Amino acid sequence: GSLWRPAAVALVSMPLLVGALLLSGVSAARPGELILVACALDITCAAIHEALFALCGHRWGTLVSLCLLALQVLMLSPWGGGYAHGGALASLASAVPLPAADLVMRSAIAGDASASAGGTLVFFVLIVVVSLVVAVGAVGRHRRVTLDNLRAA
Repeated sequence: GSLWRPAAVALVSMPLLVGALLLSGVSAARPGELILVACALDITCAAIHEALFALCGHRWGTLVSLCLLALQVLMLSPWGGGYAHGGALASLASAVPLPAADLVMRSAIAGDASASAGGTLVFFVLIVVVSLVVAVGAVGRHRRVTLDNLRAA
């Protein structure tokens, strides 16, 4: 896998996001910040998926990735226990990207300074770097050739 496709999708989706905001009547106080965080979230989620895919294989990597996405969506739902207010998922919410993006995007729309895009973007960069290290390590582990493998061939 590669992060080039998700990065291209993120860049192409910027005008779509702006169009969706305009059509829905949402007026963001800081639209540039909103779009930047949305695109960074897209790339971050793709990096996590690629790492899980490389680490766990196609079937299990996809399943774990979907479960992680579902858990993050649950955190944002009314049934998530109010992660932002110390609910059951509050400690996990600080380790996954979607709740962080949610707070910054709400802040960018409302125009308040309750969440920092800079801190969230640094968090996303750290996740991408760790994900790439995990993916490269997992691919390297799978490609290792041992003498036993050569003898069996």
